[in-house]
Amino acid sequence: MIRMKKYLRLLFLLVFMAMSGAWLGAQAIVRGTYLQNGTHDAMTIKWRTDSLTNARVWYGSSPTQLNQVLDNPTLAYDHTVRISGLSPYTTYYYAVGDTTVVMEGFDSSHHFRTNVVPGSTGPIKIWSIGDFGRNNAPERWVRDSYARYAKAEREADVWLWMGDNAYDAGTDAQYQTNVFDIYDSIFAFQPFWPTPGNHDYQSVNQNGLPATHFGPYYSIVEVPHQGEAGGLPSGGEMFYSFDYGNVHFVSLNSELSTWVTAPNSPMAQWVVADLQATQQPWKIVYFHQPPHSRGSHNSDNFWETYMISMRTNFAPLLEANGVDVILCGHSHVYERSRLMHGFYDYSFMYNPVFEVDHGSGSLAAGTPYRKSLSGNNPNQGTIYAVVGNSGSITNFPALNHPLMYYGWGCDTCVGSLIIDVHNDTLVGKYYASSGQVMDEFAIIKDLTISAEPGYPDAKAHLSTWPNPFDQALEVTFDLPKDASVQLQLLDLRGEQLYSRYVGKMVAGHYRIALDDAVGDLPSGTYLLRLVAGDHVVHRKIVKINL
Repeated sequence: MIRMKKYLRLLFLLVFMAMSGAWLGAQAIVRGTYLQNGTHDAMTIKWRTDSLTNARVWYGSSPTQLNQVLDNPTLAYDHTVRISGLSPYTTYYYAVGDTTVVMEGFDSSHHFRTNVVPGSTGPIKIWSIGDFGRNNAPERWVRDSYARYAKAEREADVWLWMGDNAYDAGTDAQYQTNVFDIYDSIFAFQPFWPTPGNHDYQSVNQNGLPATHFGPYYSIVEVPHQGEAGGLPSGGEMFYSFDYGNVHFVSLNSELSTWVTAPNSPMAQWVVADLQATQQPWKIVYFHQPPHSRGSHNSDNFWETYMISMRTNFAPLLEANGVDVILCGHSHVYERSRLMHGFYDYSFMYNPVFEVDHGSGSLAAGTPYRKSLSGNNPNQGTIYAVVGNSGSITNFPALNHPLMYYGWGCDTCVGSLIIDVHNDTLVGKYYASSGQVMDEFAIIKDLTISAEPGYPDAKAHLSTWPNPFDQALEVTFDLPKDASVQLQLLDLRGEQLYSRYVGKMVAGHYRIALDDAVGDLPSGTYLLRLVAGDHVVHRKIVKINL
């Protein structure tokens, strides 16, 4: 009898703790942490719990040194905590929960890296995906391909979404199963910068002016609208801009019907003012519906109203203001144009006279596109790219738009685009989910880069990690003065096996991960050569295949 009373008291205590929230297992995260609106000194962390709780974030310099705490006392299911006062380009680790218990984190996967200071000229890596949120095998192939790439090279600094992020209707439940549950391991460390697509907009209230639109997409994302990440304030989350290093990014909204189909709309006025105000030498604009495509959507079809409107109402404005690359999704293929200027019509009206450069744009082939900032047509030329098969596929696409230099699509063709920007050079590579590079293009600008003071006139320093190495090789070097930099790999007989032109760089400290060509080398001893202007530095490295 006494034992039974003890059991009853214990049962009553457990029920009371569960009902009162005192039991540590009462709250749980049902939408894992994700990162938003990162700048050089701030980051927003968001997550969802299964019950109403307050919010706490622990953060610090290592997973075991989370010695700073920030609370949001508001009781909510969806939690938002913005950390400010951070150091530029610094890795922070974090954990989240409420004021009584840690729910997620305190491990190496939960981390973020703040942005570089706007205007910095160091290397920038951009990962672009479109039309991905299907909860299918192709979406996972692309995710896993990027995870392998990030492990071998390094994580991207900027993750761009080209729209149609959650099929079929952009509901909150579809965002959960088709996006958050798929990319949960990546969300823990990789902020994303989205644009909505037509499928996302099926769950967005579109009554009234665009500024009144609301729905799951707008509830989930948190993007800059007061100019807090660079660029002009947009006044809302419909479209926005931000800076990373010396790149200015603009996210437009091709689904704002009244502001897309009408010339000189508020969005058009804003983007012109924004592009003219930026001081960054590189400009990348992205939105969902492409001006030109012959994939699962044909930009010549009269019913493709938004595609036509983005071509006639916005493409001229973007080109006139020096935009270097326009990225889109919608058409479930990959397509990439030559360097273009002035063509805003149907494809049967195409004429090569609109090509600023008729070549391939391949840096590896020695034919990159070049843009001069002087002369009669300064900074003229734009590349159009469609990245709409990061989870979506199409059978037998035409892929014959005359503006496009390259196209790829089929019932198993999926992948993503990675762009590297470093000082005067922009290189884009489209990776199939297998890891194969299907297309490569580059733009080189005649930028004038001034030296940073304070570096002694000494020889360039070179080091590598790890050494010996298996797949990944990180190269670190210091430049005492401005120089054009090239990395070369030689065997012990002096035969060159690999060469990579890094670009024109200012004096400073740099860290670069070499690409897949190095990982494919057989085991052995090699020489890594850094050519920096008139300085040549060598270091012996050892390759082992585990």
